[in-house]
Amino acid sequence: MQLAIDRRTKAELLEFDRNCSKKAENLTPTEKNLSWRLALESENARLMQLLDDERRALHDEEIVRTLAARMLDEEREMREKLEKRVKSLESRLAEQMRNEANLIENDKEKYGT
Repeated sequence: MQLAIDRRTKAELLEFDRNCSKKAENLTPTEKNLSWRLALESENARLMQLLDDERRALHDEEIVRTLAARMLDEEREMREKLEKRVKSLESRLAEQMRNEANLIENDKEKYGT
């Protein structure tokens, strides 16, 4: 607000802007180095944060893949157990049917029907 009060015309504001720009260009080498150093440190911190985020995301993906593989293995094992159980039940059923057929056959022979 003070800037608008002190410099009322467009030309005065333009001159002020040019002077401020020249000040940045007239920095001493030490000031420029400090400015660059701060900018680089800030960028480095940002990039390190991105890298950490990517590492966490990769770790999470690995966990998900491991869990998915474990679930698939468990489902495969369960399917194999169920298939064995079905085969066992089918063989028991076939055995019972053979036994019943034999009993019926024996009854027919015994009673002559």
